Amino acid sequence: MRSYCVLLFAVLGCTAKPSYKSSAGSFSPTRLLFPLAGLKNWLTRRSSHASDALLAGCTTKRLDQNPPLASQITVQLFQWRYADVAHECEAFLGPNGYRYVQISPPHEHIQGPQWWTDYQPVSYRIASKRGSETEFDAMIDRCARAGVGVIADVVLNHMSAGSPTENHRGSGGSSYRKYEYPNLYMRKNFHQCRKRGTLQINNYMDRYEVQNCELVGLADLKTSQRQVQSALNEYLTRLVDKRVSGFRIDAAKHIPASDLLNILKLVPVRVVQEVMYAGGEPIRPEEYSPIGRVHIFQAAYDLKRMFLSDGIAYLGHPVPWGPQWGDGYLSSQIFVTNWDLERNGHGLRITEKAGSYLLCQVFILTWGYGQVDVFSGYNFTNYDDGPEDPVAQCGRFGWRCEHRHPMVVGAIQLGTAAAGEPVQNVVTSGTQRLAYSRGSKVFVALNNADSDWTLQDVVVGLPMPTSPGGAYRNLLHPSANGQQVHLVLDPASGVTRLCPITIPPQSAIGIMVL
Repeated sequence: MRSYCVLLFAVLGCTAKPSYKSSAGSFSPTRLLFPLAGLKNWLTRRSSHASDALLAGCTTKRLDQNPPLASQITVQLFQWRYADVAHECEAFLGPNGYRYVQISPPHEHIQGPQWWTDYQPVSYRIASKRGSETEFDAMIDRCARAGVGVIADVVLNHMSAGSPTENHRGSGGSSYRKYEYPNLYMRKNFHQCRKRGTLQINNYMDRYEVQNCELVGLADLKTSQRQVQSALNEYLTRLVDKRVSGFRIDAAKHIPASDLLNILKLVPVRVVQEVMYAGGEPIRPEEYSPIGRVHIFQAAYDLKRMFLSDGIAYLGHPVPWGPQWGDGYLSSQIFVTNWDLERNGHGLRITEKAGSYLLCQVFILTWGYGQVDVFSGYNFTNYDDGPEDPVAQCGRFGWRCEHRHPMVVGAIQLGTAAAGEPVQNVVTSGTQRLAYSRGSKVFVALNNADSDWTLQDVVVGLPMPTSPGGAYRNLLHPSANGQQVHLVLDPASGVTRLCPITIPPQSAIGIMVL
C-alpha cells in the first residue's frame, strides 16, 4: 500500500497518512530465528509530509534504537541444554532485557527421550539429560555475568512411576525402584492412600485425594514428614548455594500449602508455583499466595478465548483485564501458554494462529497485570515428543525460539518502561482492536482483526518527542530500524494525538518515552 498525504487533521498539523507495506514472505529463520511458514513479514513503510503543517507536523526522520531496560520477565527455555542456555544468556537474553531464564528440572530423572521424563525424579543429584553438574555450574555463572538469573523447575511432590519390584537406572546412573531410592527415600516416605481402591487420584473435588494420592501413578511423597521436608530443603538449599535465583514448583497444588511453606521457609529466593484450578475445586491458588507467586492458568484460558473468538476489546472494557476478572491475585504469574497447554490445546498456540499469538504476548507484556513468563518451545508431532535434536538451534530441527521474535523483544522494552504506570486512554474498534496508553510513558495499539485499522484523532498521552518532527519509533515493527509513529500537539486541549496511521491485520504499534 502506497503512502499518501491527506488533509485529515490538518488543523493539528498532521498531513501524512502512514501505512505499512507487507509481503507474502515469511520471517527469515537465519535473521529473526522464527521459522513459522506463512507468517507475514512487515516491511518498512514510506510516508510523506507537508512543509506547511500548522504545528510540529509529521515527518519521516528515523530515530535511534532504544536501549534495553531492566525487567522482571522470565523466559522458559523448555528442554534446553545447560550449555545452550548459557550461550543464549550471553548472546540474547541479557542484551535484550530478559531478567530470568527458567530451565527444565536439573535433578536426576528416569531415562527416556520423552519430555516428561524430566518430571520423574530418582535422586537429587544434578545429572539430567540437559547436562552435568559442571555444565550446570558454568551456566549459572555465565548467565549471572550476562545479568540473567536462573529459575530451576523443581519437582517436590513426587518421585518416579514404574514398577516397585523392578530395578531401574536413572539419567545419571543411579539405581532405584518405585518407592525405594537408595540413601534418600524408602516406602515409609510415600503415601499409600487407596481412597477408592486405588493409589491414584480420581476425584479432583476431594482435597485429600489430590494431596495424598498418586498423580498419574507417580510415587507421592509424604511432604508432612520431617525426613522428607529435610531432604527437599537440602536439595533446594544446594541449588541456592549454586546461585540459582529462584524456583518454579511443579505440581504445587498436590502439596498442602503448610507443607510447602515448611519446605521453603529457609530458602530465601523467588518462588513461582504451579497451581492449576478448575471451578469448584477445593484447592485454590490463593492458598499459595503467601508462599510466592502463582501461575494463573485461568488467565491463559481467557486470553485464548478473547484473541481467537470473543474479542480483545473486552480486555479493555467494561472491566479491564486483571485480578478483577477472578483470574488471579497480587502475586500472579501470567503466561500465554506453556508445554502442557500447547499440548492439551487449552492455551493459545503459535502454530495455531501466529499473529494472534504474538499480539497476545505483546498484550500481557505491556498491560501491566502480574509478572510475565514467555514460553519458548519446539515443534512436535506427538504429545510425548522431546526435541528432534537436543542441541537448541533457533530455526533448525523444530526449535522455534519465540522469545527472539522482534515483537516480543519490543514489548519487553515497552512493558519495562511502563512499570507502575496506569492503563489510560483505552480505545476499541469492533471486537478485535484495542489501544491504550500506560500513563505518559507508553502507547500500544493491537489490531487482531482481519482488516486494516486506521487510527485517527486518538489521544496518546505521551509528550511530544524532542526529535524534530514529533516522531517515535515503533518498537513492535519487525524491521531492524523500526518505523515512525508521528504525534502532534492539540493546542486546545494540550494533549498529544496520533497522526493518522493504518495498522495492518494481526499487527501492532508500540511507542515509548526514552
